[in-house]
Amino acid sequence: MLHTDLHSPNVKTERKMKLDDFIKNLRGIDDGQDIDKDVLRGVYERIKKEEFHPATDHVTAVQSVEQSILGNRPILSQPHRRLVCSVSLLEINDPSKREKKHFREIFLFNDMLVVTKVLARKKTGTLYNFKKSFPLHGITVLKYETPHYPFGIRLISVVDNKVLATFCALNHEDWSRFVRDLQEYVMEMNEMEDIRIGAELERQKLMRKEQGCTADSGLGLDSESITSNNLTGSMDSLAPPEILKRTALSNSLMNLKEASEKQNHRVSASSLDGTLSMNLTIPFTGPVIKRNKSTLSGWFSKRKSTPPQLESSSHEENLSQLSK
Repeated sequence: MLHTDLHSPNVKTERKMKLDDFIKNLRGIDDGQDIDKDVLRGVYERIKKEEFHPATDHVTAVQSVEQSILGNRPILSQPHRRLVCSVSLLEINDPSKREKKHFREIFLFNDMLVVTKVLARKKTGTLYNFKKSFPLHGITVLKYETPHYPFGIRLISVVDNKVLATFCALNHEDWSRFVRDLQEYVMEMNEMEDIRIGAELERQKLMRKEQGCTADSGLGLDSESITSNNLTGSMDSLAPPEILKRTALSNSLMNLKEASEKQNHRVSASSLDGTLSMNLTIPFTGPVIKRNKSTLSGWFSKRKSTPPQLESSSHEENLSQLSK
């Protein structure tokens, strides 16, 4: 409260807390007793003389470096990232030849290395131009010595043995300290990456087990196992023994076999009685013929109107012809 009152720009000078006011506010706080005035006077004078400032944490340090680097740099401000050290080195193209000196400012973080070049020096700070950066995972740090460059440092990729960068320190102290810090954090990043890969593999394994247990048939079968009829191998690999027992797998196979036999039986039965099934299942799509009632009634009326004597006469003629 005293610090805010004395150093806040919003509080006018005439309204800032005086020493007498500070002592009066702390009257009787020591178990009903007053604190010695000399002690309170010393506290008041120290707070008035120097303002409190928060200490610089790793996030603030990384943000400060990021603001000073210009160009197409990566995003440096990350919660997990911290600045380890910075050092001036010479970048070398051919260690066997004496070359023009190319000074580089190297920023070593706990997970990456950033190479910059000094652009301008101002009263407020130094500005840098971004050159390149390397992740610390998957690199090898080598020390070398040549007649022209006695404090050499070379970074090589583990994947393809490609030389990423070659530097030379300005003195033996910078050489030893920078190589020691760099090797330490390269080892740390490799260990963290191995842990991450192991955790990811374990998570994928658990996901496959859960998918195998929650499938519709109760079995985690893949398409390759089904086409190759290797059902037992896929089930044993995907389903842990404590979840799916052997009897359960056998019963499931028997159920699948019985279901397929029933389906084949239905298909064969329908093929034997194909005509019946066709008549029952295929709808009639031909034209509908309507019968005329008047035509039928007329035909019956004609039959009834035929004289009986004509029918008998025709019958006698037939008999005579047969006798002849």
